[in-house]
Amino acid sequence: MYFYVRNNKGMIREKIEELRRTLDYHNHKYYVENSPEISDREFDVLMRELQELEAAHPEYADPNSPTARVGSDLTTEFQSVEHRFPMLSLGNTYSLDELHEFIGRIEKELGQTEFVCELKFDGTAISLTYEHGALLRAVTRGDGTRGDDVTANIRTIRTIPLHLQGGDYPDFFEIRGEVLMPYASFDRLNREREENGEPLLANPRNAAAGTLKQQSSAVVAQRGLDCTLYQLAGDDLPCTTHWECMRKASEWGFNVSDKMRICRSQAEIDDYIAFWDEERRKLPFATDGVVIKVNSYTLRRELGFTAKAPRWAVAFKFKAEQALTRLESVDFQVGRTGAITPVANLDPVQLAGTTVKRATLHNAEQIALLDIRVGDMVYVEKGGEIIPKITGVDLSQRPADSKPFEYITVCPECGTPYHRDCYKKEGRCINDELHSKHMSWKAEVEEKEQAEGLKCSVCGNTLRNDQLFCDKCGTPTPYYLSQKDKADGEEQESFSNGDTFFNNAEQNAMETMYPYMLNYSDPLCGFSPDEKYDEDMTTKDIADFIGSNTRFYLPKFRVMKATKFKLSFNIPAMLFPEFYFAYRKMPLLAFLVLLIKSIISIPSSLMGMKIMLTEYGFKDALVNMYPSFEAALTKVAEFSVTGGSFNMLYNISSLVSWVVIFIFATLSNYFYYKNVISKGSKIKKSAAASGINVSEALKSAGGTSAALLVTFIVLYFLSTYAVMAAILLIV
Repeated sequence: MYFYVRNNKGMIREKIEELRRTLDYHNHKYYVENSPEISDREFDVLMRELQELEAAHPEYADPNSPTARVGSDLTTEFQSVEHRFPMLSLGNTYSLDELHEFIGRIEKELGQTEFVCELKFDGTAISLTYEHGALLRAVTRGDGTRGDDVTANIRTIRTIPLHLQGGDYPDFFEIRGEVLMPYASFDRLNREREENGEPLLANPRNAAAGTLKQQSSAVVAQRGLDCTLYQLAGDDLPCTTHWECMRKASEWGFNVSDKMRICRSQAEIDDYIAFWDEERRKLPFATDGVVIKVNSYTLRRELGFTAKAPRWAVAFKFKAEQALTRLESVDFQVGRTGAITPVANLDPVQLAGTTVKRATLHNAEQIALLDIRVGDMVYVEKGGEIIPKITGVDLSQRPADSKPFEYITVCPECGTPYHRDCYKKEGRCINDELHSKHMSWKAEVEEKEQAEGLKCSVCGNTLRNDQLFCDKCGTPTPYYLSQKDKADGEEQESFSNGDTFFNNAEQNAMETMYPYMLNYSDPLCGFSPDEKYDEDMTTKDIADFIGSNTRFYLPKFRVMKATKFKLSFNIPAMLFPEFYFAYRKMPLLAFLVLLIKSIISIPSSLMGMKIMLTEYGFKDALVNMYPSFEAALTKVAEFSVTGGSFNMLYNISSLVSWVVIFIFATLSNYFYYKNVISKGSKIKKSAAASGINVSEALKSAGGTSAALLVTFIVLYFLSTYAVMAAILLIV
């Protein structure tokens, strides 16, 4: 009821802020310090409590609440934002000699210089802006001058603090870092993609960058991203060296690498590089080199920048690991969308601490570019790639009888013709529709008579009467189109009888079939009008009874009929179930809902009345208007809402309210479905017996009622005042 959301605002807000502080603390202990103090279950209980309070009190919304970690399904258009401090790239080198020249040049100009060495993380760069200790904005590198605002997605990364710890941080500053996808998250994501028949992601770097650009932050939250920060930027930093600033950043709650080292000589830098060139294989995330930076900010300002990069830092890149092995054969994998990917089968070889037996060949163009042939000795590389790839061929070891590789011309799954030019155009196997109908290609044994004058409409090739695809260009033939129409007719017939469509309810959830079977330009959604839902009601009858919004209800009713699954979401019924049922001509159910809500709202109404009388000063005014109620109003104003019994009653009523909301949000469509079938069957029988037009009778009895809706709106407000009056009378 009305007073359900009007409770002690001060108490609620304090509770919300307390929960946020507690969750921020435990989040940092778990994800950054790796020293949790409470169990996952205890953390989840606190998170659910906060989510419920925030949902009930949107006026206390905070974009940096811990609940932002779970993300949102709302689509976000990324806005371009100009960097306050340009995000320049670093100069790279693969040579120790070039690195020594860099160090020598700096020391020649500045004298002996202190450097900081740190790992070069292989992810995607990010700039985080904080204002008064709270995350304000997160922007990608972009072109170095402007980047995309990905704040909503960044909030889901648990190693990024939404609120800083301590109090000695600047009011406004930026911190740069790298968004990473740990190996564990990457492996899990690729397993899921493989199970779904999707192309595998090449490396964690690409996976992290792609994830950060997801339109749904809820998807980002599930991907398990991490973030390591490595550079402060601002006008009023609390320290004079990079090392000191990173220690400060760690104290504020940022995830700063503990692999950083101060190096005061060329030899120390070389030792750091040599150590991590070997040890990096033990890290849980990808690295591709070492960054060497001048430690002093004063010296950095003296050195300045070039047009593209700072003169006080350089990145030393590790060499990619390679192995030489023999290409035994090539397999072709068909993905869910019909995409065909060639995969090399290799003589097993050790590479980067693992045994490699297979490597991606990407596509036909890559095979042709490298001139890869079965039997070749090939170079396999990982580098930053988790999935091995072939990068070259040792031509000196090529067998004399080797033959150029011939890319497949038929689908490896069903044997139907597979034409690469058509695939490039369509983005899938050209026979994907036949695959989905479980049809397979049967090669012709005998040469059949060719139809005189029957030509391919694209290339002019002569065709057979029963030829499905042109064997020259792969274009579907008239015979294919006729078979497709026939298959479509058979599919529609199976829909009509209603028994053969669902052989396995769990496997054939109706929603997954919508792209193939629903026609939203048709009020019947493309369903057969004669398909029966019980012994009396057909699709046409149900549509007549529903009246409006058949496109919303019919698919859901069909799922309920076929799978016996009752749950589906209905937003109007979640918000105002009594109004929904009244509008859909279900007055008894509407009245029952109104009664239930009135009863469970009594505790919240009592609390609301107390707040109205005390905090908002309405008591005196009401006493003047209704002097006979002075004693009752005084008792309500003095009523204690902090007592144990009342708190228990209030909490129980709140719990029951959420249960009621869940029931009506998920089961209202089912209630309406049963009402349609029950009432519709009776009306249809009665109309048939009386000689009345069945369709008109169903339309008249069903549909919606604005009059009932208005009636229950009035009853809703009357019940609110009735509850208040009952409280005063009881008191």
